[in-house]
Amino acid sequence: MNGQSQLTYSPMQRYATLVSAILGFSLDGYSLLIISFVVLPITKSFHTSVASLGVVFSLQLVFSMVGGVIFGNYADLIGRRRLLLLSIAIYSLGSLLSAFSWNVFALALFRSLVGIGLGGEWGVGMALYNEVWTVKRRALGGGIIQGSFIFGIMLAGVVAHWALTTYLLSGWRVALATGFLSLIPIMIVRLALPESQLWQRAVMQRSKETPSPRNTKNVPFKAIFHPDNRKYTFIGLIMVACYMYAFYAIASIMPTVLTTLYKVPATLSASITTWATFLGALTYVIIGFLGDVWGRKASFLIAQSLSVVGFLLFIIFTVGIRVPIGTSFVHWPIFWAYLLFYMGSASFAVFGVWFSELYPTRARSTGISTIYMVGRGMSALAPIVAASSMNLGLLSGTFAAIVLFGLPWILRETRGVDLSEELQMGLANN
Repeated sequence: MNGQSQLTYSPMQRYATLVSAILGFSLDGYSLLIISFVVLPITKSFHTSVASLGVVFSLQLVFSMVGGVIFGNYADLIGRRRLLLLSIAIYSLGSLLSAFSWNVFALALFRSLVGIGLGGEWGVGMALYNEVWTVKRRALGGGIIQGSFIFGIMLAGVVAHWALTTYLLSGWRVALATGFLSLIPIMIVRLALPESQLWQRAVMQRSKETPSPRNTKNVPFKAIFHPDNRKYTFIGLIMVACYMYAFYAIASIMPTVLTTLYKVPATLSASITTWATFLGALTYVIIGFLGDVWGRKASFLIAQSLSVVGFLLFIIFTVGIRVPIGTSFVHWPIFWAYLLFYMGSASFAVFGVWFSELYPTRARSTGISTIYMVGRGMSALAPIVAASSMNLGLLSGTFAAIVLFGLPWILRETRGVDLSEELQMGLANN
């Protein structure tokens, strides 16, 4: 029996795949959000409004959906490795061109290019990682990969601050251009990156099947809506949309809560956010580890329960009781609400792994790319709602967090699953 555990990857190839996914997803967070740290200098350079830059940011999310669907589909058709390299080249080029934008329209065009590349990178990289990495530690690696997104955001803040203080008004151009430098370490790592042997086997099996117009499983995008898979597609879309909506419902208003409601100085506000995000990122690793020990469902629900509690505390200490910060933010209730929220965001530590194990090989990249990127785009309403009404943002975010807690119960557990079983058992055939 030629199971996944018997695939012939060298240790270097396996670790190159893991490191590649970590770098890719951390630079997803970096490249996607670095523009948010340089909004004001851009508005001064182009004599435009913050609202117009908000449109630019939204376009990144919209085109990441496009990139996710297109790259995911073609990664299932022509291979993981080459599509990964192409997606990285596209968002790196878009980052570099963004630095030379001459007006808002040009910036929107180039950041849309960034969105396309970033949209393609995550799903394709996650599919390859799950097909190459060892079964016993798959969720742990997935947790590290997902948590790297937060570190990418933190790095973007540091680099943007350096660029703006060093180059003043032209610093935003330097900050955006640094996204191109990400191409260098990733390309070095990907010299050792293998192609997925599971994908190659699926292609060989598909070539032996009798062509039929009714065989939708041979068309990746149609395959994710096949009766065998569409439950995962619809549940996955709702889960991602709820997760992202809940996340942005808090993340987009937290600075306002601290500075306006609690009169917290900007430096202390930054310190609180840094601690919460750092400890939240570490929680991704813990939840990933638990995903291998107790299962995907249990670890997801543990983290999501923290998120729900965090939301409830937020409502209590913003809408209801206002507790002053006192001598230290560690003794401040709303800090712990913020921390629980970020720790709860680690529920998605096992998401990429779990859904990769639910989809068949021939539609895996399409499935996880589509649900993640389209679901992320569907959540774009959250900052708008939260900006119009903080209370409505909190209440709707709490509702989304509760829905997210309920959905995983109807998914099957996949801990320890061998991804090659569908090929061995002929489940890929009609």
